[in-house]
Amino acid sequence: MDDLPIGAPGGFVVGGQQVGAGSFLSDSQDHFRSNVAKMHAGQQSATPNGHHISPLELSRSLQARLKETRGVDATLPADTPEELTRRLRMNIEAMHVELAELLHETPWKEWKSYPPEWYDDARMAAIKEEAIDLHFFLNNIYIALGMTDQDIQLLFEMKWEKNMARQADGGEYR
Repeated sequence: MDDLPIGAPGGFVVGGQQVGAGSFLSDSQDHFRSNVAKMHAGQQSATPNGHHISPLELSRSLQARLKETRGVDATLPADTPEELTRRLRMNIEAMHVELAELLHETPWKEWKSYPPEWYDDARMAAIKEEAIDLHFFLNNIYIALGMTDQDIQLLFEMKWEKNMARQADGGEYR
């Protein structure tokens, strides 16, 4: 990948590293790249005033693109129990596949020796990409459930408080 100046079209910084279109190991001509989804939605990852667009809203913009190209509308909450079940199942199955791909990138076989350089830059990029793939499918579930960024934040904080209380009580499940 050619080095792009920070802020160049198609370029952004992740974890202090310059990233651009084609930087993920699985990028190919038939993948949507983040700047394509953002362009389609008339969005960039950061607005001129510096506010960032949430991953949930970027996922929603990708779903809008898929609605146009594939005829599948998953930009709004599911409107029937059957539609909710279909969307939950599809995204859960997709997450299972992504989890297997993530596991494949790690030295998970306890009976095998792995070289110390296993976690080189390319491997770390692949691991991060698989983790982000999971995030997309989780966002699709949030969309199907009608959740907002605020709902996610509130429910996450509530669950965090419950988990912290469990640890304060010696880790007992309640």
